Amino acid sequence: MIDVYKELPLIDVHSHDVHLVDRNEKRIQDYGSYMNVWETYGIDQTVLFGDISEPSAVQSDRLTWKYYKKYTDYIVPSFAGIPLKKDENGVELVKEKLEQGYLNIGEIMASSTYSPFANVKWKAKHPYDGALPEIYHLAGEYKVPILLHIDPPNGVPINSLKTALKNHPKTIFIFAHGNVYNSPGNLDSLLKQYDNLYIDFYAGFSRYHKGSEQDLEDFVPLIEKYPDRFLLGSDSGYDIGLENSYLAMYELIDLLSPETAAMVASENYRRLIEEQPPTDYQIKEIKDLTKDLNIKDKSYFLNKRQANELIFSLEKNK
Repeated sequence: MIDVYKELPLIDVHSHDVHLVDRNEKRIQDYGSYMNVWETYGIDQTVLFGDISEPSAVQSDRLTWKYYKKYTDYIVPSFAGIPLKKDENGVELVKEKLEQGYLNIGEIMASSTYSPFANVKWKAKHPYDGALPEIYHLAGEYKVPILLHIDPPNGVPINSLKTALKNHPKTIFIFAHGNVYNSPGNLDSLLKQYDNLYIDFYAGFSRYHKGSEQDLEDFVPLIEKYPDRFLLGSDSGYDIGLENSYLAMYELIDLLSPETAAMVASENYRRLIEEQPPTDYQIKEIKDLTKDLNIKDKSYFLNKRQANELIFSLEKNK
């Protein structure tokens, strides 16, 4: 099935595997490198980060930026090392990262009761806790999507998510692995009420996880109903293996209409990236670099992604 759809652009919007990019670990030894894994499974781009909602994630975020500069065409840089209490520096750190050029925020542990990672140090109590409202405001200003881990997908966590969606209509919220231990009906209710909500769909869970109460086919009518609001994420193959996670993406694609498949596979997320404007920092960097390189009489009309790529190119020529 991969061969049938390999020419279809595919973006994995949820990967924790920054530490594997330049390493030959056991799980990828048959491929030689993580880049080869992406090539084998037709993954054109990956939204990459590492640890989440922990002090260690600060270093993961730096590593993500390093690999983004090295593999710019394949990686969309995200960051997740954000303290979320009001009296910490989370808001300032988010602004700094967004100015620098990161194109995604998260995965942020906005609430968790049942996850194996529920005890991370920088977890929020609920999706409107602490500094999160200010962070959502910044995300809206910079037009950068924010990926939120929310479990359980009911009760206080979802009510708080609704508050965030309502109070920050310009912010794009991505519900991380939104189908996990969740039903199409619950997602339908949210999507109907809030047009700034997107679903990171973990197809591998619905197809291969023994704990799933629904299969892929159960979600197809909902995806066809909201074709512009779904994205595909591997979650690094958590609990099922990376290969199964990628295979399930294609199995879902095969169930969708051609138009919806193209949107869910890449077009929806690519739109969220391409709509981001350049930052003040990027504009200043381009002006300073072109001055240093003695480049004159040249105007640039760029979005944030293009500004990053121009800065990287100019830096190589210094």
